[in-house]
Amino acid sequence: MVTYKRKPWTSLGLVVLGILFLLDVARDTDLSLLYDGVKLLVGVVQIGIGSWGLLTPLVSLRGSQLTIYESAFSSRTIDLSRTELVVEGNYLLFSGETEQYTFPFSQLQKSRRSDFLLSIRLQALKLA
Repeated sequence: MVTYKRKPWTSLGLVVLGILFLLDVARDTDLSLLYDGVKLLVGVVQIGIGSWGLLTPLVSLRGSQLTIYESAFSSRTIDLSRTELVVEGNYLLFSGETEQYTFPFSQLQKSRRSDFLLSIRLQALKLA
């Protein structure tokens, strides 16, 4: 199984912002549940989403199955043996018999983009 990570800066920003929210709530001496409770909840959610983004790969390639983890609650599995790959600028277009999916190529780390394309194309050649 080969995995490719997403750009870390957005996730790091969410974690830092969540920590700042939690520190702001912690330094208050007069806590208001309505205001500070919402702030605390937002901070915890931001830390959770940021940590998920740092720890979960964006794409994993296992055999002919390409799994794209779009968010914490949704992922898409594409069977490369049944789809056609088209590169259009910063997007990869996977077109199959029943559906099409556009993958924003710019979400991958810049150093791994060519490696990702090469692995996808090699996998397509093995299946052909």
